[in-house]
Amino acid sequence: MLEIKQANNIIQFCLFAVKTRKEAKQMACIDSISAMEDRLKELKGIIEDQWDRKGEYAAIISQQSDGYFPQASSHEQDLSTISLCGPVSSVSTDSRSESPA
Repeated sequence: MLEIKQANNIIQFCLFAVKTRKEAKQMACIDSISAMEDRLKELKGIIEDQWDRKGEYAAIISQQSDGYFPQASSHEQDLSTISLCGPVSSVSTDSRSESPA
């Protein structure tokens, strides 16, 4: 009877060990999934921040390019003020055009 009780205790101990290993494995999987979900949330936040910055930079570049490329009306006005300055004399600095006599 003592041997049966010892065998029963051994079986219960083994079953408990197996159950404990399964629970430990399950807990490790749950922790891993939780860590991945946290990392995913963090990465989504980073992506949203980058999209926001991209929009801000695009707006800045657009504003700057508006300053560098004026509209046609202001460009035509600039050309008209240049033409009021008077004729420009053409002076040749090319030595080939002058021939010795």
